[in-house]
Amino acid sequence: MRTILLLAIAVGLGYWIVTDTMNNGKLEQALDTYLSPANAASVEYFWAGALSIIGHTPAALYRNRRVIQKHPDSLYAPLAWVDIIDLLDAQHDRAGVFREADQFVAAYPQHPKVAYVRKKVNVLQSGI
Repeated sequence: MRTILLLAIAVGLGYWIVTDTMNNGKLEQALDTYLSPANAASVEYFWAGALSIIGHTPAALYRNRRVIQKHPDSLYAPLAWVDIIDLLDAQHDRAGVFREADQFVAAYPQHPKVAYVRKKVNVLQSGI
């Protein structure tokens, strides 16, 4: 019984610390300070993916935008942009999809995902 009680306290304390750290921006400061840009970009990109999977779309959009803004030269920036386009499409925000698609193609014209983005835009424009 004592072990279960201690485990519950530890889990609750851990949850409180993580929640407090995320809400106060301390986690972002830690990412910016202690991780290399390549590692920070990957952590934020996969964090955005996890947020998207559990249905926290606004937070996933924020994380993906942060990857693009803080690490535009990383391998994850174009992938984060495509994820933004997909998230906006899932929210039926066609204007947002078109705006982000135009910006993505302008920023990364040679990226392999450009064909995917153009096809998505064509499908949305045709109304299929």
